[in-house]
Amino acid sequence: MKDPLLGNKIAGALLAALLLFFGLPQLANALFGGGGHGGGHEAEGEDHAAHPFPQFPIAYAGAESAGEEKTAEPDLGTLLAAANPAAGERRAAICKSCHTFDKGGANGTGPNLWDIVNRPVAGHEGFNYTPALKAFGGVWSYEHLDGFLKNSAEYVPGTGMAQRFPKAEQRAELLAFLATLSDNPVPFPAPAAPAEEESAPADGAEGEEHASLDEDAAPYVEGVKPVEEPSEPNSEQKKKIELGNLLYHDTRLSADGSVSCATCHDLALGGVDRLPTSTGIKGQHGPINSPTVFNSVHNFVQFWDGRAGSLEEQAAGPVENPLEMGDEWGAVVEKISADPDYVAKFADAYNGAITKETITSAIADFERTLVTPNSPFDKYVKGDKTAISDEAKRGFILFNETGCASCHNGDYFGGTSFQVLAQSYFDERGTPLTDADLGRFSVTGNEADRHAFKSPMLRNVAVTPPYFHDGSTSDLTVVVKKMGRHQLKTELSDEDANAIVAFLKTLTGEYQGVPLDKMGAQ
Repeated sequence: MKDPLLGNKIAGALLAALLLFFGLPQLANALFGGGGHGGGHEAEGEDHAAHPFPQFPIAYAGAESAGEEKTAEPDLGTLLAAANPAAGERRAAICKSCHTFDKGGANGTGPNLWDIVNRPVAGHEGFNYTPALKAFGGVWSYEHLDGFLKNSAEYVPGTGMAQRFPKAEQRAELLAFLATLSDNPVPFPAPAAPAEEESAPADGAEGEEHASLDEDAAPYVEGVKPVEEPSEPNSEQKKKIELGNLLYHDTRLSADGSVSCATCHDLALGGVDRLPTSTGIKGQHGPINSPTVFNSVHNFVQFWDGRAGSLEEQAAGPVENPLEMGDEWGAVVEKISADPDYVAKFADAYNGAITKETITSAIADFERTLVTPNSPFDKYVKGDKTAISDEAKRGFILFNETGCASCHNGDYFGGTSFQVLAQSYFDERGTPLTDADLGRFSVTGNEADRHAFKSPMLRNVAVTPPYFHDGSTSDLTVVVKKMGRHQLKTELSDEDANAIVAFLKTLTGEYQGVPLDKMGAQ
Protein backbone atom coordinates (compact mmCIF):
# COMPACT_ATOMS: atom_id res chain seq x y z
CA MET A 1 0.00 0.00 0.00
CA LYS A 2 1.39 3.41 -0.91
CA ASP A 3 2.54 5.50 2.07
CA PRO A 4 0.43 8.70 2.08
CA LEU A 5 3.22 10.56 3.92
CA LEU A 6 5.97 9.42 1.57
CA GLY A 7 6.27 12.86 -0.08
CA ASN A 8 6.62 14.61 3.28
CA LYS A 9 9.23 12.11 4.43
CA ILE A 10 11.29 12.61 1.30
CA ALA A 11 11.11 16.42 1.69
CA GLY A 12 12.11 16.16 5.35
CA ALA A 13 15.08 13.95 4.55
CA LEU A 14 16.18 16.35 1.82
CA LEU A 15 15.95 19.34 4.20
CA ALA A 16 17.94 17.48 6.87
CA ALA A 17 20.65 16.69 4.33
CA LEU A 18 20.84 20.32 3.27
CA LEU A 19 21.11 21.44 6.89
CA LEU A 20 23.96 19.02 7.52
CA PHE A 21 25.79 20.17 4.42
CA PHE A 22 25.29 23.92 4.62
CA GLY A 23 24.50 24.71 8.27
CA LEU A 24 21.52 26.98 9.05
CA PRO A 25 23.06 30.38 8.12
CA GLN A 26 24.58 29.10 4.87
CA LEU A 27 21.40 27.21 3.98
CA ALA A 28 19.44 30.44 4.15
CA ASN A 29 21.92 32.08 1.84
CA ALA A 30 21.92 29.09 -0.51
CA LEU A 31 18.14 29.09 -0.74
CA PHE A 32 17.68 32.85 -0.97
CA GLY A 33 20.82 34.02 -2.75
CA GLY A 34 22.50 35.78 0.20
CA GLY A 35 26.06 35.66 -1.12
CA GLY A 36 27.34 32.06 -0.91
CA HIS A 37 30.03 30.56 1.25
CA GLY A 38 32.88 32.75 0.21
CA GLY A 39 31.78 36.15 1.58
CA GLY A 40 32.64 39.23 -0.46
CA HIS A 41 30.32 42.17 -0.89
CA GLU A 42 27.26 42.25 -3.07
CA ALA A 43 27.25 43.00 -6.77
CA GLU A 44 26.76 46.66 -7.54
CA GLY A 45 23.10 47.61 -7.69
CA GLU A 46 21.87 44.45 -5.95
CA ASP A 47 18.58 44.89 -4.11
CA HIS A 48 19.36 44.83 -0.37
CA ALA A 49 15.70 44.49 0.52
CA ALA A 50 15.55 41.15 -1.31
CA HIS A 51 18.39 39.79 0.83
CA PRO A 52 17.97 41.04 4.39
CA PHE A 53 20.95 41.18 6.74
CA PRO A 54 21.34 37.82 8.49
CA GLN A 55 19.77 37.50 11.91
CA PHE A 56 20.81 34.17 13.40
CA PRO A 57 19.37 32.69 15.51
CA ILE A 58 16.11 33.58 13.78
CA ALA A 59 15.07 35.92 16.62
CA TYR A 60 17.39 38.34 18.37
CA ALA A 61 18.28 37.45 21.95
CA GLY A 62 15.80 39.18 24.21
CA ALA A 63 13.10 39.32 21.51
CA GLU A 64 9.47 38.75 22.38
CA SER A 65 8.66 35.14 23.19
CA ALA A 66 5.93 33.24 21.41
CA GLY A 67 2.50 34.62 22.08
CA GLU A 68 3.71 38.06 23.20
CA GLU A 69 2.66 41.09 21.26
CA LYS A 70 5.62 42.70 19.49
CA THR A 71 5.99 46.44 19.99
CA ALA A 72 6.53 48.17 16.67
CA GLU A 73 9.58 50.42 16.46
CA PRO A 74 9.54 53.64 14.41
CA ASP A 75 11.28 53.29 11.07
CA LEU A 76 15.01 53.94 11.08
CA GLY A 77 14.78 56.96 8.78
CA THR A 78 12.43 58.72 11.18
CA LEU A 79 14.65 57.91 14.14
CA LEU A 80 17.82 59.10 12.41
CA ALA A 81 16.17 62.36 11.36
CA ALA A 82 15.45 63.12 15.03
CA ALA A 83 18.69 61.72 16.46
CA ASN A 84 21.29 63.91 18.18
CA PRO A 85 24.85 63.07 17.00
CA ALA A 86 26.31 64.62 20.16
CA ALA A 87 24.31 62.20 22.30
CA GLY A 88 25.51 59.42 20.02
CA GLU A 89 29.12 60.47 20.54
CA ARG A 90 28.61 60.12 24.28
CA ARG A 91 27.17 56.65 23.80
CA ALA A 92 30.10 55.76 21.53
CA ALA A 93 32.54 56.19 24.42
CA ILE A 94 31.95 52.56 25.30
CA CYS A 95 33.09 51.55 21.81
CA LYS A 96 36.54 53.07 22.30
CA SER A 97 37.84 50.04 24.15
CA CYS A 98 37.86 48.14 20.82
CA HIS A 99 37.51 50.71 18.02
CA THR A 100 39.32 53.82 16.81
CA PHE A 101 37.47 56.73 15.22
CA ASP A 102 40.13 58.80 13.49
CA LYS A 103 40.60 59.21 9.77
CA GLY A 104 43.44 56.95 8.72
CA GLY A 105 43.57 55.42 12.21
CA ALA A 106 44.70 51.86 12.77
CA ASN A 107 42.27 49.11 13.64
CA GLY A 108 41.92 48.16 17.27
CA THR A 109 40.43 44.90 18.50
CA GLY A 110 37.63 45.92 16.17
CA PRO A 111 37.88 47.91 12.93
CA ASN A 112 38.47 51.64 12.72
CA LEU A 113 35.06 53.30 12.39
CA TRP A 114 35.98 56.22 10.12
CA ASP A 115 33.84 55.88 6.96
CA ILE A 116 32.16 52.78 8.38
CA VAL A 117 28.78 53.52 6.75
CA ASN A 118 28.47 51.54 3.50
CA ARG A 119 31.94 50.01 3.91
CA PRO A 120 32.01 46.44 2.49
CA VAL A 121 31.85 43.78 5.18
CA ALA A 122 34.43 41.85 3.15
CA GLY A 123 36.96 44.56 4.01
CA HIS A 124 36.97 43.22 7.57
CA GLU A 125 38.16 39.76 6.63
CA GLY A 126 40.47 39.40 9.62
CA PHE A 127 37.78 39.93 12.26
CA ASN A 128 35.88 37.30 14.16
CA TYR A 129 32.50 37.58 12.45
CA THR A 130 29.98 34.75 12.52
CA PRO A 131 29.65 32.46 9.50
CA ALA A 132 26.26 34.06 8.80
CA LEU A 133 27.78 37.51 8.42
CA LYS A 134 30.77 36.29 6.43
CA ALA A 135 28.48 34.38 4.10
CA PHE A 136 26.24 37.37 3.56
CA GLY A 137 28.94 39.89 2.76
CA GLY A 138 27.24 43.11 1.76
CA VAL A 139 28.03 46.53 3.21
CA TRP A 140 27.60 48.17 6.61
CA SER A 141 24.50 50.16 5.73
CA TYR A 142 22.60 52.06 8.41
CA GLU A 143 20.14 49.16 8.59
CA HIS A 144 22.91 46.61 9.00
CA LEU A 145 24.72 48.65 11.64
CA ASP A 146 21.43 49.00 13.50
CA GLY A 147 21.04 45.22 13.43
CA PHE A 148 24.56 44.81 14.78
CA LEU A 149 23.96 47.23 17.65
CA LYS A 150 20.65 45.60 18.47
CA ASN A 151 22.37 42.33 19.27
CA SER A 152 25.99 42.29 18.24
CA ALA A 153 26.61 38.83 19.70
CA GLU A 154 24.86 37.41 16.65
CA TYR A 155 27.56 38.95 14.45
CA VAL A 156 30.70 38.88 16.62
CA PRO A 157 30.79 35.93 19.04
CA GLY A 158 31.65 36.87 22.61
CA THR A 159 31.54 40.64 22.06
CA GLY A 160 30.98 42.74 25.16
CA MET A 161 28.58 44.94 23.19
CA ALA A 162 25.76 42.42 23.19
CA GLN A 163 22.44 44.05 24.09
CA ARG A 164 24.13 47.33 25.09
CA PHE A 165 21.66 49.33 22.99
CA PRO A 166 18.24 47.72 23.42
CA LYS A 167 16.24 50.80 22.39
CA ALA A 168 15.92 51.94 18.80
CA GLU A 169 16.35 55.59 19.81
CA GLN A 170 19.70 54.79 21.47
CA ARG A 171 20.96 53.04 18.37
CA ALA A 172 19.83 55.89 16.13
CA GLU A 173 21.82 58.40 18.18
CA LEU A 174 24.94 56.27 17.84
CA LEU A 175 24.38 55.83 14.10
CA ALA A 176 23.93 59.59 13.70
CA PHE A 177 27.35 60.04 15.31
CA LEU A 178 28.93 57.35 13.11
CA ALA A 179 27.58 59.23 10.09
CA THR A 180 29.76 62.20 11.07
CA LEU A 181 32.92 60.07 10.84
CA SER A 182 33.37 60.79 7.15
CA ASP A 183 34.39 63.55 4.77
CA ASN A 184 31.32 62.61 2.70
CA PRO A 185 28.60 61.42 5.09
CA VAL A 186 26.13 58.91 3.66
CA PRO A 187 22.58 60.36 3.62
CA PHE A 188 20.10 58.86 6.03
CA PRO A 189 17.27 56.74 4.66
CA ALA A 190 14.12 58.77 4.08
CA PRO A 191 11.66 58.83 6.99
CA ALA A 192 8.46 56.92 6.41
CA ALA A 193 6.51 59.70 8.13
CA PRO A 194 7.27 62.97 9.92
CA ALA A 195 8.30 62.48 13.52
CA GLU A 196 5.44 63.18 15.89
CA GLU A 197 5.86 65.51 18.84
CA GLU A 198 5.58 63.87 22.26
CA SER A 199 2.31 64.48 24.02
CA ALA A 200 2.13 65.78 27.57
CA PRO A 201 2.48 63.08 30.25
CA ALA A 202 -0.82 61.57 31.25
CA ASP A 203 -1.89 60.50 34.73
CA GLY A 204 0.31 57.71 35.97
CA ALA A 205 3.38 59.07 34.14
CA GLU A 206 5.47 58.87 37.31
CA GLY A 207 4.87 55.14 37.59
CA GLU A 208 5.69 54.73 33.91
CA GLU A 209 8.96 56.61 34.46
CA HIS A 210 9.95 54.12 37.18
CA ALA A 211 9.24 51.24 34.80
CA SER A 212 11.09 52.91 31.95
CA LEU A 213 14.23 53.42 34.06
CA ASP A 214 14.16 49.79 35.13
CA GLU A 215 13.73 48.71 31.51
CA ASP A 216 16.62 50.91 30.37
CA ALA A 217 18.85 49.60 33.16
CA ALA A 218 17.94 45.95 32.60
CA PRO A 219 20.52 45.16 29.85
CA TYR A 220 23.32 46.44 32.08
CA VAL A 221 22.00 44.78 35.24
CA GLU A 222 22.10 41.42 33.46
CA GLY A 223 25.88 41.63 33.28
CA VAL A 224 26.42 42.13 37.03
CA LYS A 225 26.37 39.52 39.78
CA PRO A 226 25.74 40.70 43.35
CA VAL A 227 28.54 40.36 45.89
CA GLU A 228 27.97 37.27 47.97
CA GLU A 229 28.97 36.47 51.55
CA PRO A 230 32.26 34.55 51.72
CA SER A 231 31.82 30.83 52.14
CA GLU A 232 32.07 29.51 55.67
CA PRO A 233 35.70 28.49 56.32
CA ASN A 234 36.54 25.07 57.66
CA SER A 235 38.27 24.66 61.01
CA GLU A 236 41.78 24.76 59.54
CA GLN A 237 41.02 27.89 57.51
CA LYS A 238 39.53 29.59 60.58
CA LYS A 239 42.82 29.17 62.46
CA LYS A 240 44.73 30.92 59.66
CA ILE A 241 42.12 33.68 59.27
CA GLU A 242 42.11 34.45 63.01
CA LEU A 243 45.91 34.49 63.01
CA GLY A 244 45.93 36.75 59.96
CA ASN A 245 43.55 39.16 61.69
CA LEU A 246 45.96 39.50 64.61
CA LEU A 247 48.96 40.02 62.33
CA TYR A 248 47.06 42.54 60.18
CA HIS A 249 46.58 44.76 63.23
CA ASP A 250 50.03 44.18 64.81
CA THR A 251 52.42 47.15 64.76
CA ARG A 252 55.36 44.84 65.42
CA LEU A 253 55.54 44.30 61.67
CA SER A 254 57.13 47.78 61.48
CA ALA A 255 60.61 48.82 62.58
CA ASP A 256 59.55 51.29 65.30
CA GLY A 257 56.30 49.58 66.32
CA SER A 258 54.11 52.41 65.05
CA VAL A 259 52.58 51.05 61.83
CA SER A 260 50.43 48.01 61.06
CA CYS A 261 48.58 46.96 57.93
CA ALA A 262 45.48 48.56 59.46
CA THR A 263 47.24 51.91 59.76
CA CYS A 264 46.88 52.49 56.00
CA HIS A 265 43.96 50.08 55.47
CA ASP A 266 41.62 50.83 58.37
CA LEU A 267 38.49 48.67 58.26
CA ALA A 268 36.55 51.39 60.08
CA LEU A 269 37.40 53.87 57.30
CA GLY A 270 36.39 51.79 54.28
CA GLY A 271 39.70 49.90 54.19
CA VAL A 272 41.79 53.05 53.61
CA ASP A 273 43.31 55.83 55.73
CA ARG A 274 41.50 58.70 53.96
CA LEU A 275 44.76 60.58 53.43
CA PRO A 276 46.10 61.80 50.08
CA THR A 277 49.16 59.56 50.61
CA SER A 278 49.82 57.20 53.49
CA THR A 279 51.94 57.90 56.55
CA GLY A 280 54.66 55.40 57.46
CA ILE A 281 57.22 55.10 60.23
CA LYS A 282 58.76 58.28 61.62
CA GLY A 283 55.88 60.28 60.15
CA GLN A 284 57.12 59.82 56.59
CA HIS A 285 54.63 60.32 53.77
CA GLY A 286 54.47 57.79 50.98
CA PRO A 287 54.15 58.74 47.32
CA ILE A 288 50.73 57.30 46.51
CA ASN A 289 47.16 56.98 47.76
CA SER A 290 46.27 53.84 49.69
CA PRO A 291 43.71 51.64 47.87
CA THR A 292 41.00 49.86 49.83
CA VAL A 293 41.61 46.38 51.18
CA PHE A 294 37.91 45.50 50.95
CA ASN A 295 37.18 43.16 48.04
CA SER A 296 40.88 43.28 47.10
CA VAL A 297 40.82 39.52 46.65
CA HIS A 298 38.91 40.23 43.41
CA ASN A 299 41.56 42.55 41.92
CA PHE A 300 43.36 40.98 38.99
CA VAL A 301 46.64 42.36 40.42
CA GLN A 302 47.53 44.31 43.55
CA PHE A 303 48.87 47.87 43.96
CA TRP A 304 48.13 50.71 41.54
CA ASP A 305 50.98 49.60 39.27
CA GLY A 306 50.16 45.89 39.52
CA ARG A 307 53.58 44.88 40.82
CA ALA A 308 52.09 42.17 43.06
CA GLY A 309 50.20 39.29 41.53
CA SER A 310 48.64 38.01 44.77
CA LEU A 311 47.56 39.12 48.23
CA GLU A 312 50.55 37.27 49.67
CA GLU A 313 52.94 39.30 47.50
CA GLN A 314 51.13 42.49 48.44
CA ALA A 315 51.35 41.73 52.16
CA ALA A 316 55.10 41.16 51.88
CA GLY A 317 55.97 44.47 50.20
CA PRO A 318 55.26 47.21 52.79
CA VAL A 319 57.30 45.53 55.56
CA GLU A 320 60.61 46.31 53.85
CA ASN A 321 59.56 49.59 52.23
CA PRO A 322 61.54 52.32 54.06
CA LEU A 323 58.66 54.81 53.74
CA GLU A 324 56.06 52.38 55.10
CA MET A 325 57.02 49.81 57.77
CA GLY A 326 60.77 50.13 57.23
CA ASP A 327 61.70 46.76 58.71
CA GLU A 328 63.34 43.53 57.51
CA TRP A 329 61.56 40.21 57.33
CA GLY A 330 64.20 38.48 59.41
CA ALA A 331 63.64 40.93 62.25
CA VAL A 332 59.86 40.61 61.99
CA VAL A 333 60.07 36.82 62.20
CA GLU A 334 62.22 37.14 65.34
CA LYS A 335 59.71 39.48 67.01
CA ILE A 336 56.74 37.25 66.23
CA SER A 337 58.64 34.13 67.31
CA ALA A 338 59.36 35.72 70.70
CA ASP A 339 55.63 35.95 71.50
CA PRO A 340 54.36 32.73 73.17
CA ASP A 341 50.79 33.34 72.00
CA TYR A 342 51.92 33.60 68.38
CA VAL A 343 54.12 30.49 68.78
CA ALA A 344 51.08 28.51 69.92
CA LYS A 345 48.85 29.84 67.13
CA PHE A 346 51.42 29.16 64.41
CA ALA A 347 51.90 25.67 65.82
CA ASP A 348 48.16 25.12 65.47
CA ALA A 349 47.74 26.73 62.04
CA TYR A 350 51.08 26.04 60.32
CA ASN A 351 52.62 23.19 62.31
CA GLY A 352 54.87 25.66 64.07
CA ALA A 353 56.53 27.37 61.09
CA ILE A 354 56.90 31.12 61.62
CA THR A 355 58.34 32.52 58.39
CA LYS A 356 57.78 35.37 55.99
CA GLU A 357 55.69 32.95 53.90
CA THR A 358 53.41 31.80 56.73
CA ILE A 359 52.95 35.34 58.05
CA THR A 360 51.94 36.71 54.63
CA SER A 361 49.80 33.63 53.98
CA ALA A 362 47.81 34.24 57.18
CA ILE A 363 47.37 37.94 56.42
CA ALA A 364 46.21 37.13 52.88
CA ASP A 365 43.72 34.55 54.14
CA PHE A 366 42.26 37.16 56.48
CA GLU A 367 42.06 39.70 53.64
CA ARG A 368 40.16 37.18 51.51
CA THR A 369 37.30 37.43 54.00
CA LEU A 370 37.03 41.23 53.56
CA VAL A 371 34.20 41.24 51.03
CA THR A 372 31.20 43.54 51.22
CA PRO A 373 27.81 42.11 50.18
CA ASN A 374 24.31 43.53 50.59
CA SER A 375 24.81 46.95 49.04
CA PRO A 376 21.62 48.70 47.90
CA PHE A 377 22.71 48.02 44.31
CA ASP A 378 23.08 44.30 45.06
CA LYS A 379 19.53 44.30 46.37
CA TYR A 380 18.40 46.02 43.17
CA VAL A 381 20.20 43.41 41.06
CA LYS A 382 18.42 40.71 43.03
CA GLY A 383 15.06 42.21 42.08
CA ASP A 384 14.17 44.84 44.67
CA LYS A 385 13.28 47.75 42.38
CA THR A 386 12.84 50.08 45.36
CA ALA A 387 16.36 49.49 46.72
CA ILE A 388 17.84 52.46 44.86
CA SER A 389 16.42 55.82 43.81
CA ASP A 390 15.36 56.85 40.32
CA GLU A 391 18.33 59.22 40.23
CA ALA A 392 20.67 56.31 41.01
CA LYS A 393 19.03 54.21 38.28
CA ARG A 394 19.55 57.02 35.80
CA GLY A 395 23.13 57.33 37.01
CA PHE A 396 23.71 53.61 36.45
CA ILE A 397 22.40 53.93 32.90
CA LEU A 398 24.62 56.97 32.30
CA PHE A 399 27.58 55.12 33.84
CA ASN A 400 27.23 52.47 31.15
CA GLU A 401 26.18 54.59 28.21
CA THR A 402 28.74 57.33 28.81
CA GLY A 403 31.54 54.78 28.76
CA CYS A 404 32.57 54.58 32.43
CA ALA A 405 31.91 50.84 32.28
CA SER A 406 34.54 50.40 29.58
CA CYS A 407 37.19 50.56 32.34
CA HIS A 408 35.17 50.03 35.52
CA ASN A 409 33.54 46.77 34.56
CA GLY A 410 32.79 43.39 36.06
CA ASP A 411 30.92 42.59 39.26
CA TYR A 412 33.14 44.95 41.25
CA PHE A 413 33.14 47.78 38.68
CA GLY A 414 36.90 47.76 38.18
CA GLY A 415 40.03 45.93 39.22
CA THR A 416 40.13 44.07 35.91
CA SER A 417 42.59 46.00 33.73
CA PHE A 418 45.26 48.69 33.43
CA GLN A 419 44.20 51.99 31.89
CA VAL A 420 46.36 54.93 30.80
CA LEU A 421 45.49 58.16 32.60
CA ALA A 422 45.30 60.93 30.00
CA GLN A 423 48.08 63.51 29.81
CA SER A 424 45.39 66.19 30.08
CA TYR A 425 44.75 65.03 33.67
CA PHE A 426 48.32 65.86 34.68
CA ASP A 427 48.20 69.12 32.71
CA GLU A 428 45.09 70.20 34.60
CA ARG A 429 46.55 69.10 37.94
CA GLY A 430 49.35 71.58 37.36
CA THR A 431 51.98 70.02 39.64
CA PRO A 432 55.28 68.41 38.60
CA LEU A 433 55.18 64.74 37.63
CA THR A 434 56.40 62.28 40.26
CA ASP A 435 57.71 58.72 40.10
CA ALA A 436 54.28 57.56 41.29
CA ASP A 437 52.74 59.19 38.21
CA LEU A 438 54.65 56.75 35.99
CA GLY A 439 52.27 53.96 36.96
CA ARG A 440 52.81 50.58 35.35
CA PHE A 441 55.84 51.94 33.47
CA SER A 442 57.83 51.70 36.72
CA VAL A 443 57.34 47.93 36.64
CA THR A 444 57.67 47.12 32.94
CA GLY A 445 59.74 49.95 31.44
CA ASN A 446 57.36 49.71 28.48
CA GLU A 447 56.54 53.16 27.10
CA ALA A 448 52.95 52.06 26.43
CA ASP A 449 52.56 51.63 30.20
CA ARG A 450 53.52 55.20 31.09
CA HIS A 451 50.75 56.66 33.31
CA ALA A 452 48.90 53.31 33.22
CA PHE A 453 47.23 52.31 36.47
CA LYS A 454 45.03 49.48 37.61
CA SER A 455 41.48 50.68 37.13
CA PRO A 456 40.22 50.73 40.74
CA MET A 457 37.12 48.92 41.91
CA LEU A 458 34.22 51.26 42.59
CA ARG A 459 32.54 49.10 45.22
CA ASN A 460 32.45 51.26 48.40
CA VAL A 461 34.00 54.20 46.55
CA ALA A 462 31.78 56.67 48.42
CA VAL A 463 33.56 55.85 51.71
CA THR A 464 37.16 55.82 50.43
CA PRO A 465 38.19 59.43 49.69
CA PRO A 466 40.42 61.01 48.55
CA TYR A 467 40.57 59.71 45.00
CA PHE A 468 43.01 59.00 42.17
CA HIS A 469 46.46 57.53 42.68
CA ASP A 470 47.66 60.93 43.91
CA GLY A 471 44.77 61.50 46.33
CA SER A 472 44.24 64.90 44.76
CA THR A 473 40.42 65.10 44.94
CA SER A 474 37.96 64.29 47.73
CA ASP A 475 34.73 65.34 46.00
CA LEU A 476 33.24 62.37 44.15
CA THR A 477 31.25 64.60 41.80
CA VAL A 478 34.46 66.38 40.79
CA VAL A 479 36.09 62.98 40.23
CA VAL A 480 33.29 61.87 37.91
CA LYS A 481 33.49 65.08 35.87
CA LYS A 482 37.29 64.85 35.66
CA MET A 483 37.09 61.28 34.38
CA GLY A 484 34.47 62.26 31.84
CA ARG A 485 36.61 65.15 30.63
CA HIS A 486 39.99 63.44 30.52
CA GLN A 487 39.23 59.78 29.83
CA LEU A 488 36.02 59.98 27.81
CA LYS A 489 36.44 63.46 26.27
CA THR A 490 32.96 64.27 27.54
CA GLU A 491 31.89 67.27 29.58
CA LEU A 492 29.28 65.89 31.94
CA SER A 493 26.62 68.26 33.23
CA ASP A 494 26.25 68.70 36.98
CA GLU A 495 22.94 66.88 36.75
CA ASP A 496 24.46 63.85 34.99
CA ALA A 497 27.53 63.77 37.25
CA ASN A 498 25.33 63.90 40.36
CA ALA A 499 23.21 61.06 39.00
CA ILE A 500 26.32 58.91 38.48
CA VAL A 501 27.45 59.72 42.03
CA ALA A 502 24.00 58.70 43.30
CA PHE A 503 24.57 55.33 41.63
CA LEU A 504 28.11 55.01 43.03
CA LYS A 505 26.77 55.57 46.54
CA THR A 506 24.52 52.52 46.12
CA LEU A 507 27.66 50.35 45.83
CA THR A 508 28.45 50.70 49.56
CA GLY A 509 28.22 47.21 51.02
CA GLU A 510 28.38 45.63 54.46
CA TYR A 511 31.12 43.97 56.49
CA GLN A 512 29.95 41.54 59.13
CA GLY A 513 26.43 42.94 58.77
CA VAL A 514 27.41 46.61 59.22
CA PRO A 515 27.25 49.04 56.25
CA LEU A 516 30.72 50.44 55.61
CA ASP A 517 29.49 54.01 55.99
CA LYS A 518 28.43 53.10 59.56
CA MET A 519 31.61 51.19 60.49
CA GLY A 520 33.21 54.18 62.25
CA ALA A 521 30.31 54.32 64.69
CA GLN A 522 30.89 50.68 65.70
